[in-house]
Amino acid sequence: MELTQKESELSRWAAEEMEVPLAAHPLESMLRRLCLSQCADIWAYIVQHVRSQRNIKTIQGNLLWHAYQDNPKIHRKAEACYPGVYHPSIHPSAAPH
Repeated sequence: MELTQKESELSRWAAEEMEVPLAAHPLESMLRRLCLSQCADIWAYIVQHVRSQRNIKTIQGNLLWHAYQDNPKIHRKAEACYPGVYHPSIHPSAAPH
């Protein structure tokens, strides 16, 4: 039997987002059970909103970088937290305008 869309999304999320090794990947029958009735809505929410710790750190870094570029106050705060990291000599594009 072929997996439904929700089962496929859950399988993809486990493999790609959470980096579950292939050996530990759930069987099709388990995916079907996980996606029954109310559980389907719960898993749909999880697949949409839960990210791996690695991706969260990347997202946080991107948000900090964009905020840094847009706001001089955040530039000073970032410089205080991470001395030298945002220095214009290291990142010429980060020089205040």
